[in-house]
Amino acid sequence: KAIRRQRQMCIRDSVDAAHIRAAEAYFRYAPDDRKAALARRILARAREMGVDVRSRVIRGWAGEA
Repeated sequence: KAIRRQRQMCIRDSVDAAHIRAAEAYFRYAPDDRKAALARRILARAREMGVDVRSRVIRGWAGEA
């Protein structure tokens, strides 16, 4: 049972990380007037999911650089 649970968590974590990475990729095409809010949402959601966002650009727009 424990192995199955661990595998399910790994699959969920990889899906969560994929969503965050997709949002990071979209970020570069977002209009400048929306980038600050988008960056803050990406970082907040990543924290909820336990995903580390290392992008200096996103952190800068969010005011965390």
